[in-house]
Amino acid sequence: TELRTFAVTDVTSEHSSALCAAIMKMSHLVHLRISASDQNEILPLEARYLPGTLSKLDLQGQLKKKWMPQIFSSWSHLSNLTYLSLRWSKFDDHSFSRLLVLGSLCKLGIWQANNGKELHFPVRSFPKLQELRIHGAPQLNKVEIEEGALESLALLRLSDCPELKCLPRGIEYLTALEEL
Repeated sequence: TELRTFAVTDVTSEHSSALCAAIMKMSHLVHLRISASDQNEILPLEARYLPGTLSKLDLQGQLKKKWMPQIFSSWSHLSNLTYLSLRWSKFDDHSFSRLLVLGSLCKLGIWQANNGKELHFPVRSFPKLQELRIHGAPQLNKVEIEEGALESLALLRLSDCPELKCLPRGIEYLTALEEL
C-alpha cells in the first residue's frame, strides 16, 4: 500500500476485482501503468477511484464503452495528474470531452485509441498541456481549437490519421506552438 510506482502487464478481465481492490488501497501511488494482454482485452476499470496522488497514468487496453464517460468523469479529482497515455481505448467524440476535467495535464498521448470523427477543444481546455500526440485515429476528420484553448501547447503531433485532410481549425490560436 506504500508503493509510489505500480505497473502490471498482461491484464485480463479475470483480474478485474483483485486489481481494482489493490489499486484502491495504494494511497501513495504516483505512477500507474496497466497494460492489457492484447488490444482487444477490456481493462478492468469501471469508474473506480484512482488515488488522487497520481501524476502519471498509462492505460493500454480497451475501456468498456458504456462505462467510459463515468470513468473519465471520475478522474476529476486527479489534480496532480500531469501525464496521461491512452492506447487502444476506443473512445468516441462524446467520451473525449469528459477528459477536459484534467486541467493539470502537461502531456497527453492518444495511441490507436480514438474512434471518433472530431476532436473539439473549447475555451480554457487543457491550459497546462504542452504536448499532444494523437496516433492512429482512422476516422478522425476534424480537429477544432477555440481561442483560449491549449494555451501552453508547444508540440502537436497528429500521425496516421488518414481522414484528416487539413490543419486543425483554430491552429492560429496556438501561440506557444513550436512543433507541428
